[in-house]
Amino acid sequence: MTSSQLIADSQRAATRVAFISPRAAVRQSGATILRDAGYEVLEVADLDAARSWIEDGHANLLLVLDVGSDDEDAFSDALSLAREVAGCQPRSRLILVSQAEGTRAFELVLQRYPTKNFLGFKEGDSVEERDLTLTVAKILTGEIFGLEPYLGDGAEIEARRLRRSDDKPNLVELVEEFAQQAGCGPQIVQNLGLASDELITNALYNAPVDADGARRFAKLDRSVPVVLGDDEDVEIKLGFDGKRLGIAVSDPFGSLRTEDVVAQIARCYERRDEDDQVNLGPGGAGLGLYYFFNVVQHLVINVDPGKRTEFIGLLEATRSFRRFSKRRKSFNLFDRQGPE
Repeated sequence: MTSSQLIADSQRAATRVAFISPRAAVRQSGATILRDAGYEVLEVADLDAARSWIEDGHANLLLVLDVGSDDEDAFSDALSLAREVAGCQPRSRLILVSQAEGTRAFELVLQRYPTKNFLGFKEGDSVEERDLTLTVAKILTGEIFGLEPYLGDGAEIEARRLRRSDDKPNLVELVEEFAQQAGCGPQIVQNLGLASDELITNALYNAPVDADGARRFAKLDRSVPVVLGDDEDVEIKLGFDGKRLGIAVSDPFGSLRTEDVVAQIARCYERRDEDDQVNLGPGGAGLGLYYFFNVVQHLVINVDPGKRTEFIGLLEATRSFRRFSKRRKSFNLFDRQGPE
């Protein structure tokens, strides 16, 4: 499904969006993106006014801005509003956005509010148009899977499948070659290779479960080969649209516990200076998740419980690691539960 099809479906599901920001340029830019996509948008500049509007039950989606502001009071007020909305009106969907560079704002948010949708700004006073409209569409429709909607028209896509852990080195090599051909610098290429190794390992060892939900291979040392069943292929997709590079790893088990994901990432940030910040032993999945998020600019996790889990990483193809490290971080976690 393309991004335009997703947006059209979401317009049929519900179209009203509240865009809340005290800064006129940010608010107007975000509202314009959503209106151009066909949504009805209410611009709200004052948090107290937003509270009153939400209590009336009008919003299908709430976007809280400036959570990465240098103003600590404004940051706290925005997260306070997010918590109030989550507590009093479960139908409301929350997307937090930030203009802060790197991961700092996301780390602060995790300490105070377990967000599932956090979008970093591109350069200037606006979020990335494609990421914002896709996040809205996926929340409203429940159509959450696929790398292609995150890339521009005509993107080059390569797909591979594997069942045997012995085939993993070939897939990692393919990821590195693809990133190099897309124009990524050596350090970024190396990091993507390591991150893809972790994600593929997770799909082969941690994701598979039996009929009772017990993990079949999680306790095995990762040097022990495993072979999945005929209908249990792990899929790897790579995409490049001339500017943005994407990698997706999906498994047919859907065993990821979404309620634990944000907490896992938060713990990793809290303990990143410690040697045991993540579980590196048999069955440990924390390293792959944390490491992957740190080598991409946008991490998307899609889960259909009992059926499929997909990890998507997106980044600007650049040779400059310094430029890469300054780009804002984004994070989405979607459960396939459909519109509320």
